[in-house]
This record gives sequence, structure tokens and C-alpha cells, in this order.
Amino acid sequence: MSCFLSALGIDVAGRHRDPLYATAWTTIRSAADASAASPLTGRDAVAPLSGWGHAYYCPEHGNPLSFDERQPHRHRCAPFDHDLVGPEYDAGWATARNAMLQTHLASSALAAAVGGDDRDAERAVGILTGLAEIYLDLPLHGDKVGQGRLYAQSLEEAMVATSLTRSYELVAESMTAAQQELVRERLFRPMVAVVREQLLDRTHNIEVWHLAGLASLAVVLDDSELGRFTLDSPNGIRSQLAHGMRSDGWWLEGNPAYHFFMITALLSAVEAHRALGIGDDVGAVVDQLLLAPLRTSRNDLTVPAFNDGWLAPAVPPGLAIYAGTFYRGAHLSATDEVDRFLDSPQAEPFDTATSDFLVYGRRAATGRAPVALNRLDVLPDSGYAVLRQPAAQTGSGPDTCVFLKYGPHGGGHGHPDKLEIELMVDGSRVIADPGSEAYTIPIHDTWYRQTWSHPTVVVDQTSQPPATGVLLGDRQVGPDRFGCVDAQVTFGAGQTDQGVAVLRERVDPASAAAYDGVTIRRMLVMTPPGAGDYLLDLVAVGAGRAQTIDLVTHVRGELTSDAGVPAPSLVTMPHFDRVRQTEQQSGRADYRLTDGGRRWVRVHTGAEVVLTASTPSNPVHQTCATTIQRVHGTHALFASVMPLSADVDVWSSASLLEVAPGTLELQLPGRTHRWTLHGFTAHPGAERWQDPPAQVAAHTLDR
Repeated sequence: MSCFLSALGIDVAGRHRDPLYATAWTTIRSAADASAASPLTGRDAVAPLSGWGHAYYCPEHGNPLSFDERQPHRHRCAPFDHDLVGPEYDAGWATARNAMLQTHLASSALAAAVGGDDRDAERAVGILTGLAEIYLDLPLHGDKVGQGRLYAQSLEEAMVATSLTRSYELVAESMTAAQQELVRERLFRPMVAVVREQLLDRTHNIEVWHLAGLASLAVVLDDSELGRFTLDSPNGIRSQLAHGMRSDGWWLEGNPAYHFFMITALLSAVEAHRALGIGDDVGAVVDQLLLAPLRTSRNDLTVPAFNDGWLAPAVPPGLAIYAGTFYRGAHLSATDEVDRFLDSPQAEPFDTATSDFLVYGRRAATGRAPVALNRLDVLPDSGYAVLRQPAAQTGSGPDTCVFLKYGPHGGGHGHPDKLEIELMVDGSRVIADPGSEAYTIPIHDTWYRQTWSHPTVVVDQTSQPPATGVLLGDRQVGPDRFGCVDAQVTFGAGQTDQGVAVLRERVDPASAAAYDGVTIRRMLVMTPPGAGDYLLDLVAVGAGRAQTIDLVTHVRGELTSDAGVPAPSLVTMPHFDRVRQTEQQSGRADYRLTDGGRRWVRVHTGAEVVLTASTPSNPVHQTCATTIQRVHGTHALFASVMPLSADVDVWSSASLLEVAPGTLELQLPGRTHRWTLHGFTAHPGAERWQDPPAQVAAHTLDR
């Protein structure tokens, strides 16, 4: 019986006969059969050597290549029907091969523990002993973050250690004493040396994985001293959480994918510590880390893909892709809140046909009430603020909300995107953070990690340097009152690189020079359905010298209104195609959205020049309709209005005008909304305002 699971009170034996786990068992039984049918063995991990996992992606289309264990030198981009060849893809194939071996081992070991079939145990033991026989013959290799033997990074070596040790524990009783010694002494003990010698000694998701791998190895090697080192050393798990977890429950890198990547490592470490009888108090932190994303999420459980990280959490089923993490975390939490969430209707999208559910899933407790999660509309430490329409605040139905990002940079995985927005209308992502693609595709650095791929302000067509903004005020939308969030960032003195160079240097002197002394302020005003049902977006910029100031807006869809005349020379930023200049500085843009082909409109004012373009979306083969509102000078005030209703017919003749300094009029059929701005400017000394906001006032004029 696995000591990892027994420490949690879990016994998986016989679960294949329990109806609760029927679909999960079908999945694992199928995977174990695939393992038995595969010709791959542990000894096959010799050649070719593994490479960087990000290399096994199509550089043109960004999608993962199809793995064929019979084709080590031919790699297929299946969605676009072409092949790639070359040593970097061969190394990527080897990484996928080793990952497949790991999957075969995990499936066979779990099937053996649940169903008791000796053939599954024999297959799992064969893979483990095969790996042990060749492990020390594999050279240390890799040129990214550390080196490994099975993998090309110490990160991935630690990750595989957490998996191999758990598979070993599931089948150890089926092994001879000689086989157990072989695996412990020629695989697990050398793995300790590989990982421990390459600790980063700093706060990072990679270090959490290093520690999780070592803690897991400590369990199977019965090394309590190593286990305590992973928990209490100066950069151990306690230190990682103290310095890496923000007060609002998010991990410091500011991306949901990396947040859950880190949590997966943390759960492996905590699980190992429980098996060693130490660190029980960490469960309270597990609660916070799991619940914060749920409380931040939209009604479909999606969250924006800010900073580096995959797009998956930003599109349905959103956080449900991490169902296994929640099932597992519920056993390690200090309270029953995660379990109560899993009992609720919100958790219906969570997949139960998985190995994680087979191991960690459990029945709802009798009499336990499902949890109603309180929403987090302001996350002051992470630096996000959210406005939600009243109907969206109930937690059900299609969501209409907007996120404003103003906080810390996010370290080595941060993006230069201060004061960007992500807008969802009636369940569709209309204006969205692009997330990122595989790190090896060329467009990752020239587009996804640059300011101009984000819906925010660009100065002198140069990306922003790392910076942290401040929230000046917030008020949530009510049934009969508008809500608003107001944030500002000042670049230059007092800002730091905030760990940008943890993994790779990203500070550009040209960016620091272009933005030195620049202040950007953005206020979002959301009106409820009974008072207009739209979003007013106000952006003020102040600079110490005349500069080119661009407000870039990327809409997921295509422009259907007149794009203007060709003007490619006016945009030097890469990946802006079909650049055109419109004739009117104030005007409107009509769109057909990517999601569902719906019509949408945006009216705007405040620019000297208005440009349109087609730019990459995510996935990279999709495009956005992009608008650039441009001013050349020492200051700018841009304003735009966007409808929040699926029905945009009423906006067919809408316009937005600045009728006097500080006074905007939104003209709609039969009525005009006049907005008066009181001292809305961008300057470093701006103070936080109190509710109700004094910066804006609204009046409705019937016509």
C-alpha cells in the first residue's frame, strides 16, 4: 500500500468495483491496456537524449506536434498537415517519449493497485527497473534551467521524480528485494544528487518542483533529514510560500497556469511531508491557493491568461482543467471549503473520468452544504480589479465583466502590460490578454511578450519596462448605480526589475528611457442595464516631453467598418499587418466577433490619428482587429465606449464626442449621456479617492 496515500487515509484497492469510480476506472483500464501494448520500455530512454519540451511545437502554428513512438525523426503538425524534421524536433520527440513512458508507468501501477492484475504490476515494474538500469549511463544534459539525465532540465527531473516515486509505492509489494534495491540505489538516490546540486536557492515555481521532487524521494529512501530540509531550509517550502504567495492567495508570477503548476508541485511536497509525519500546518495555505482562483474567476470558471502561461484557463472549461488538483488538494486542506465547492453545481464541469478522481475523488458528505464562494473584485497584492454587471455577480449565467491589471510585473514570467484590460460580454471574450504560446516559436518573444500585443498604452512604439501600478479607487456596479475602477502607473524612479532576470534577462534600456517619467492612468466605468449597459474607458497619459502615445485595442474578431487608407509606414511595431489610417480622429469601429460571429461596436474620441490593423491572436493562426488611437505630445486623454449587451442594434448610430474640455457626450438614439470629468489627469501625485468617486459624474439628456 502506498505510504503517500495511506498518510491521507486513502486505499484505492478494489475501487474498480465501486460505481462512483466506474468512468475513472474505464479510463485507467484503457490507459493500462495501451501501456501493455506499447513496445516502449524503460531502457528505450537512452537515445536520442531528451530536449526542451517547448521545442516539440510547430514554430509556424504554435500547436504541439503529434507524438508517434515509431517515428523519432519525423514530426507531424497534424492540424495543418505538414511534417517537420531536425535535431531539435528529435530531442523534443525524446522528451515526449520519456513522458509517454512516465504515463505508461503511472497507468499500469495504478491499475495494478486498484484492480490487482499481476500483468499490470509486471509492466510497471519492468519500466521502473529498465529506467534504473540505464539512468546512470545517461549524461547530464540541457542548456535551459539546470540539467537532468532523463530530461534536459533539473525542473523536469524533479517533476518525474514526484511521479516515479508514487508509481513505485503502488507496486513495491510486487517487486523482489533485489528489484527494490535496484530502483532505490540506481534511480532514486542518484536523482537526489542531480536535483539537490542544482537548487536555485530563490523563490520560484521551479524551486517548488525541486523541493517536491526531493521530498518525494525522501519518502521512498526513508530519509527524514532530506524531508525536513525540503520543508524548513532557508529556501524550503515554508520560505517559498512566505515569499512567493501573495496575500490574496495568488502565486507571485501572476498567471493561472503557473499558479496551478506551482500548486501541483506543492501538493506533491505536502503529500510527501505528511508521509514523513511533518508539516501538517501547511494545509491552511493549500486552501487559500485553491480558492483564490475560484473567487477571481468568471461564471464559466475562466480567468484571464495574464503573463506567461498557456491560454487554456482563459477559455471554457477554465479552471475545470485543474479538477485533479482540486480533488487532491481537498485531502490536504485545513478546512472542508474545497470539498464543499466540489459538492456544488459550480463544479459540474470537473471531469471525474480521470486517474486523479480514481485516487482522490470522494462522495459528498451527508449534510455538508455546498459552498457559496465570495467573489474577489479587487486583489490588491496581485494587482487586479474587476467590474461585473449585477447579473454576473450572482455567479450564474453568461458573464459580463472587465478585468484591469495594474500590479506587480510577475518576475521572469511577467509581461509588460500595465493597465491592460480584458473584457467579456455575455460570455464572450471580446478584448483579451493574448496569453502566450510555446516559448520556442519565434513570435513568442516578438509579439506575446511585448506591450503592443496587449490592450494598453504604448509609448514611442516601445514596450513598457517592468513596473508596479497602484489602485486609486474602486466601486462595484449596482442595479441603479455605475461602478468604476481607477488605477495608475508611473514609470522611472522607484521602479525595479522585480525579478525579471530570474531566468532570462528582459530589461531593455530603450524601454526604460522611453517611459522614464511617463504616467498612465486608466478608469473603467461600467453602467448597469437600466442606465445604459455599457463600459466607458478613460485613459490619460502624461509625459515630460513630446512623445508618440498609442492606445492599442485588440478585438477578437474582424473589422467590418471602413478601415481607411493604407499607412504601413506609421507603425514600426512587428506583426501589425494591413495597417490603414482612418479619416476621422473620433469615430466608431464595427466588428464581427470571433465567438459566434456576433456584431459589436466601439465608439471613441481623443486621438489625433486613428489606425487599424490585423494582428495575431491566440492561437497564432487566428487574428484580432486592432485599433491604434495616437497622439504626439506631452499628454493624451483617450475615451471610448463599448456596449455590454448582446443586442447592438441600438448602437447603430452611436457616437462619442468631447463637447468641452473634460465633458464627453455619448449620443444614442433618443438620449444623450453626458459625462463630466473632474480632474481626471495622469500625474504621479494622484491620491486614492473614496466612494462615491469624485472624478466622474453622469447626466442623461433626453433628445
